Amino acid sequence: RYESLAQRWNCDFRTVQRRCDEALHLLNDQFDGRAGPTSPAGNSAEVFEADAWYLERVRVVLLLNRERPLAIEERTLVSTTDGLARLGVAVGLPRHPNEERRKLEVETEMLYGAELNSVGRAGDSMFLQYLRLPRPLAHGERHTYARSIRIPDGQLMTPLYVHLPVHRCDEFDL
Repeated sequence: RYESLAQRWNCDFRTVQRRCDEALHLLNDQFDGRAGPTSPAGNSAEVFEADAWYLERVRVVLLLNRERPLAIEERTLVSTTDGLARLGVAVGLPRHPNEERRKLEVETEMLYGAELNSVGRAGDSMFLQYLRLPRPLAHGERHTYARSIRIPDGQLMTPLYVHLPVHRCDEFDL
């Protein structure tokens, strides 16, 4: 994946590694509650706890044959703790070279299985979404939720979809 990004960005493999590491550090700071006012009320470390759940399967349908591209994601997670009721997921948008907006936007609609509780930012193009499950999950319990992600009208999009899991992910299907 790094090599593919290095070719696309026309830079060295190590530059891509460094940029990805920087992004993960930004996310980690946000998850630890150190990034300030974009964190939701409550214990964000609990919401983003890496060993509280993992992704058994992520299925994505990416519709590029329309004016506003649309990604429909269905995610099945497995709770590795008792009482999992909330979780945090990130959405990043690669900046199009001709996009002039300082901060990018994204439109998310929960289709089923979870409620979008709040949205924070970890930079001008990284969104942290805090989801509430319909009920707390028991250890080992599976749960599926789906969401649609769309770029707002007029915002340019780089034709790229990258799945960079922060949590374990057993299967990814695009």
